[in-house]
Amino acid sequence: TTIFPVMSKGWESHNLEAVRDYFAKGIRVVFLTTLPLAVVFIVIGKSIIKILFERGAFDSTATTAVSNSLSILMGAFICLSIGGIVAKGFYISNKTKIFSLIVSSEVIIYLCLGYFLSREFSYLGLAVALSASSLYTIVVSIVVLRKIFKGLNGTKLLKDLVRIITASLLTAVIIFVLNEFVVENLYDLIRVTVSGGFGLLFYFLFLVLVLPVEDAVNFRDRVMASIHSKTRK
Repeated sequence: TTIFPVMSKGWESHNLEAVRDYFAKGIRVVFLTTLPLAVVFIVIGKSIIKILFERGAFDSTATTAVSNSLSILMGAFICLSIGGIVAKGFYISNKTKIFSLIVSSEVIIYLCLGYFLSREFSYLGLAVALSASSLYTIVVSIVVLRKIFKGLNGTKLLKDLVRIITASLLTAVIIFVLNEFVVENLYDLIRVTVSGGFGLLFYFLFLVLVLPVEDAVNFRDRVMASIHSKTRK
């Protein structure tokens, strides 16, 4: 919502550097927010599903099935979130026909993969097909947009993505250890809240203090400025 207008302004004024900067920022922010959520649902998703739904006919078997599907679908969750930024890149450059072709081919890939994988892996095959076809769309779209934008400032973006992925992997380890070995005897809701909460707190602090990512640091600064302003009043 906020990046689209400034990207459009940059394109209209032929300022491709601004377009590339805001596009990279959009991708970075999406990764920054979706990856830790994906980690939470992959590591303790089963416990979350159990707390929310496991009662009556929704038994432990259903919990396992839903949590396994959800873990696989986290790939689609991240890719579809990035897709919101990618689509805007095609809109501002008036290359919607190209994007339509890419998305149409995604549907064909999903149908083909879903057909064959579901025969072998049932509903999990459909989840794999959706994540795989979504990833295809993102990769192809970024390759095309790189040509349209004459570059994507990929070096800085790649460095930030490596930092975000590193923080996410460490967060996954922390959440797993807390959930399985430290607070394993607590009530399910408390256990999930403690392990997930501490994991996400570590994730944020890591990207602010250890391997700083610009958007995480800016968010910290805005929060601190807001708190300081309120205390002064």
